[in-house]
Amino acid sequence: MHPNTVMKASGQLGKFFMATAVIWVGLIFAILGIFKGIYYIIFGLLFGLLGFAYCCLAIRCPNCGQRWYLQVLKENKFGWVKRLLYQLECQSCGYGGTDAA
Repeated sequence: MHPNTVMKASGQLGKFFMATAVIWVGLIFAILGIFKGIYYIIFGLLFGLLGFAYCCLAIRCPNCGQRWYLQVLKENKFGWVKRLLYQLECQSCGYGGTDAA
C-alpha cells in the first residue's frame, strides 16, 4: 500500500480492516447456517450487516465528514476497495491527512 494514502494518514485503515473481518465472520456464520440451522444464518446476516453499517458510518473524512466508504460504493464500479485504500486525498475537500483536522 502506498504510504501516503489518506486512509492511513487519518487513522481510518484499522476501522476498515476490523469491519471487513466482521463482515467475513458474518458471512462464514451464514454459510454454516446452511448445515447448522436458521439461527446461524440470521446471526451471520445480522453480524455482517453490522460490520457493513460500521464501515458506512465510521470511515469518513475527519475534515469535512464525507463518508469515503459510501462514496466509492456509489460510483458502482469494480475495484472500489482499491480506490478506497489508495486514494491520496478526500474527493470532497482535498484533505490529505497532513492538514489539521
